[in-house]
Amino acid sequence: MSREKRRRLALVGAGSRAEMFVDAITTGHPDTTELVALADVNQTRMDLHNQWLQAAGHQAVPTYPAAELAGMLAGQQVDELVVTSVDDTHAGHIVTALEAGCDVITEKPMTVDAASAQRILDAQRRTGKR
Repeated sequence: MSREKRRRLALVGAGSRAEMFVDAITTGHPDTTELVALADVNQTRMDLHNQWLQAAGHQAVPTYPAAELAGMLAGQQVDELVVTSVDDTHAGHIVTALEAGCDVITEKPMTVDAASAQRILDAQRRTGKR
């Protein structure tokens, strides 16, 4: 598959749980996916992921504060967002991504309460994204 056809993935939540997703995107599935950006509340964690990427022979990716998630999704033309942030932030990130036209992969739990789950379902129905 050519580089232009790969799905453009970004990740929000660059803590230790993100490492397996970053590895899967960049090493496990480089023919179908491309990591294009990271977002987090902590720049040091994103810098560490970029150091790991570079040590593995990959290019560093742009980093964004988590509060600028919508801008990152638009600016980096993200197809799919991987959510590995703190559990109680999942719903907000998922809804933001769906409304930006992105599909979403989230670690479990998808969210922490029924109201947040309903927000996600409503956004999915509105946008048709998955």
